[in-house]
Amino acid sequence: MGFNIGIELGKGEPANDMIGAGLYTHYKFSNGLLMGFAFDSMAYDYEHPVNYVNINQASTDKKVDADTSVTNYLAWIEQRGESWYWRAGGGFGIVEVDDLNGNVAGGGTFNITTDAGTEYLLLAGVGHRFPFSQSWSVNSYIGVIHHITDWKVRDTISGNSGSVYDYTNYVLTLGVDYSF
Repeated sequence: MGFNIGIELGKGEPANDMIGAGLYTHYKFSNGLLMGFAFDSMAYDYEHPVNYVNINQASTDKKVDADTSVTNYLAWIEQRGESWYWRAGGGFGIVEVDDLNGNVAGGGTFNITTDAGTEYLLLAGVGHRFPFSQSWSVNSYIGVIHHITDWKVRDTISGNSGSVYDYTNYVLTLGVDYSF
């Protein structure tokens, strides 16, 4: 059982950095094979939603990104060696995006809503465990996570709409484990 903090790094569509924390647990089968489960919560800026609905935002607006949060539920198979491990799995995330309001360049306003709904997730990566007692260890993980999604983006004033489709991010986490 453990706690981790992590970051997903992406290309900026829809986000370039997603920071979060979560809880996880493992069930050991045999020969270093485990089943893992996690519950993560992340917060990030959805970068420039106006770009998805073809609106030129006024340069005087200070707020250009929409606040976003996601709760991920993950499961994976993990193979452990002496101190290293690899994992592969999947899950789903429930995404909430705040509306973004602002001014259109040249006059007028916009109100962008995003229906992000549920994302499906595929993940794979490798890690290293650093035991510091019989029951406690620190672990690091680097991997890739693919988000299968279809966000619906709409400006309620102009009627312009767009979508955010699948994207892939790199993942870095640091965690503390306790083994029973």
